[in-house]
Amino acid sequence: MEQPKEKATKQQIEAYYAHFLSHIQNNLAKAKAMLGKQTLDYSIAEIDQIGKNYRDYVKKKKVKGDWHDEQFEMFVTYCGEAWMRYLGGNWKICLQKADRDYGFPIIVQWGPPEYPWTSVCPKDWARNIESGDKDPLSLPWRNKLNYFKVSDEWGGKCRKD
Repeated sequence: MEQPKEKATKQQIEAYYAHFLSHIQNNLAKAKAMLGKQTLDYSIAEIDQIGKNYRDYVKKKKVKGDWHDEQFEMFVTYCGEAWMRYLGGNWKICLQKADRDYGFPIIVQWGPPEYPWTSVCPKDWARNIESGDKDPLSLPWRNKLNYFKVSDEWGGKCRKD
């Protein structure tokens, strides 16, 4: 299902979001198959491998991913689930038209309880790779874990929301 555009109605965006949520397990199964794994461990090495695979895909196909692109959807889903594995949070659809993430799934309520409320949109990591960023995909995870002084082996949730 294609991600709604700026002129989409609220109902169309909500239908897209319901589709996205219902396909999380499918997309994670695709990530397991791509990595040749029985289970995902969301380790820093695994996150970087997902990033490398997406980088190779973008180079080969010369594409900018969108929701009709299965690799893009798998990448965004995996990244969001990995983020929540380490830093907590919940999926939500961005319905603020002025926001650059309008119509995309975002992660809210992440980080320790004292951390100021903010959201993160996994599609931004795909866009970084598509624009030629060479940093390891795990850099945002490692930066936040270091900021919160949490070991990347912890794998728990910061929040108990």
